[in-house]
Amino acid sequence: MIKELKVCDVVEPTGTEALITTQFNKQDVTGRVSPESKLNAGDNVKLNLSRIVFFDPTTEQRIK
Repeated sequence: MIKELKVCDVVEPTGTEALITTQFNKQDVTGRVSPESKLNAGDNVKLNLSRIVFFDPTTEQRIK
């Protein structure tokens, strides 16, 4: 399932990937994208919900 998000707030190139920050259900979400994606802050982005992974903010453990 693909979900369109409002706006990419931050794009942070790291070399082998780029980290993007946006909002999903009123929560900040960070995602990894290819550096070739050419995303800029302010661009609309889509999120593939079938590939999403959640982490517990306290333990930093993956939630299955």
